[in-house]
Amino acid sequence: MIYLMLMWCGLIGVGFIIGCSILKYLQVDIQKDGDYFITATWSGLIILSIALLGLAFFAPLSPLAGGIVTVGWVGVSLGQKDLRLRLKTWCRNHMSVSAILGFLILAAGVAFFVTRPISWYDTLNYHHRVIRWLSHYGVVQGIGLITDHMGMATTWWSLNAPFNFGLLESRVGTLLGGLGLLMALLHLALLGKRILQKQADYVDWFVLWALLFIVFHFLIWGVVVSPSPDVPVALLFLLLGWSLLKYPGKLPVFLAIGIVAMKPIGIPAIILCGLYYWKSKQWHWKAALFAGSWGLILLLPTFAYGWKTTGCAMFPAHYLCQDSLPWSVGTEFARNTAHTISMATRWAGMVPETTDWWEWFWFWFWQEDGIEAATHSLFFTVMFVWNALLLIGILISRLLGNPTHTGLTRLALLFVAQFAFWIIFGPNNRYGFGFVCLLPAYSLAQFPLLKSGYGLWCRRLPIVPYALTACLVVLGGVVAAGKLYPRTFDRLLVQGLRDGTIQNYRLESPIWIPPKLHPLISSYRIVEGQVIPYLIETQYEDIEVNGVQLRIPVKADSCALARLPCYLKSHVQFANPEIGVSAGFIKKSGP
Repeated sequence: MIYLMLMWCGLIGVGFIIGCSILKYLQVDIQKDGDYFITATWSGLIILSIALLGLAFFAPLSPLAGGIVTVGWVGVSLGQKDLRLRLKTWCRNHMSVSAILGFLILAAGVAFFVTRPISWYDTLNYHHRVIRWLSHYGVVQGIGLITDHMGMATTWWSLNAPFNFGLLESRVGTLLGGLGLLMALLHLALLGKRILQKQADYVDWFVLWALLFIVFHFLIWGVVVSPSPDVPVALLFLLLGWSLLKYPGKLPVFLAIGIVAMKPIGIPAIILCGLYYWKSKQWHWKAALFAGSWGLILLLPTFAYGWKTTGCAMFPAHYLCQDSLPWSVGTEFARNTAHTISMATRWAGMVPETTDWWEWFWFWFWQEDGIEAATHSLFFTVMFVWNALLLIGILISRLLGNPTHTGLTRLALLFVAQFAFWIIFGPNNRYGFGFVCLLPAYSLAQFPLLKSGYGLWCRRLPIVPYALTACLVVLGGVVAAGKLYPRTFDRLLVQGLRDGTIQNYRLESPIWIPPKLHPLISSYRIVEGQVIPYLIETQYEDIEVNGVQLRIPVKADSCALARLPCYLKSHVQFANPEIGVSAGFIKKSGP
């Protein structure tokens, strides 16, 4: 616990300092100090993580390497006199004893919550492996040939890699998930103070409701007890929605770039925000060149990681695959991997042998096994219906010639674009809960303003009350269905609540440093409404190839906790046998 709290203080401080210089460069003048602090901190973390992934192409992400990059960015930021003056003023106004004590209490609560063994399957399957390879070897050519999923890049893991060393090896998997939860709760605390002081506007209420939805999802699913990029992506989608309402221009483009650098789910957002920015500049070619060039520069490490590890710049997408490269996994393999991921999310991992393209949709919503995986809880069911009703209301209002707020239109288009991308490439709720709550939060944000007679909806067509009433009717119908069909209802709640809480919330909070990853891959199955644990034991065999000690799993398909280098496949060889692992891997020539 203590270690996590200290590292969070350092990361937040460093992110804030770097982010202040980023906001200055973007020419974003955020008036409210709380909004400035949150936005600057996330902006700094985005830039730092991108810089670390770029460094990983030249050196392992050791603590020394991470420290050099961090000190360099902080030095450049503090080298600006006006920025130093602003930081000094901000600290003088906000760094009181009560504020510091409140932060430490909040950080201690989050540390207690996340300091436990990680049982998130994806972390054991590949999250932790990528982090370990980055910290020990950096970006290794052709690593996608030796084990699946290693070509999936996210800058978020590069931020974790320098902490994964020595005594802390395999102990810091919850560092960044906890950081995301702490930032969300800090944001909530700042908004709560503003509301109590009666200084909140409708955008503050919008952020408050969206944060409550996101934090609720964090706690139910337990994703914060892992280094999953789903945590920062959800919070960055919220910041993106906020920036579209308050500061349209360069800031939304930058935040969308940050999302894509961490997860490709944000591709529609970056296109949409780029078009908004270009339109605001009267479609001038210089604006397009500026946004496009900076987008390519900041996303270059992400694309280069895919290219160097798999030969496919956008792996697992098959676009931009170079089959001629000796370390390329090939276009066909990338296409099959993307198809497998997409089908697994649609069919809850139980893909039938023969199906028509549209049949998964009915399975997703109506079959018992499908509805458990698709909605995961009543939360998503309500969110999807709520969004649909609000979109209908916006469309009717526009058809009647009633103007809608520009920010609302932008949020609606953002949801439609993101939902279309999500439903086509991977309808997993973890990928979507960042943007699915934006429109509902916006509608709820109007209620504190109704008494004053001020609202952003058309006076002749007050869609929000009708939409909320319809949502309550739908929710009531779901509850009634639960009474009529208790078995189905119970299975839904078991999957959405019991599995998440039991699998991820086993309390174990060592006071100094987090526990190691468990040596067994553990998970839970739901049988007749009962949670049944099962364990998969992993065993390894040590071999020597070209003078390099390798470890190969002989039981269970995993290298999660094996000593590096460990790999699974035999159709590869060293690119340079004299150098060994650091030179990377290529496809084996000959028989």
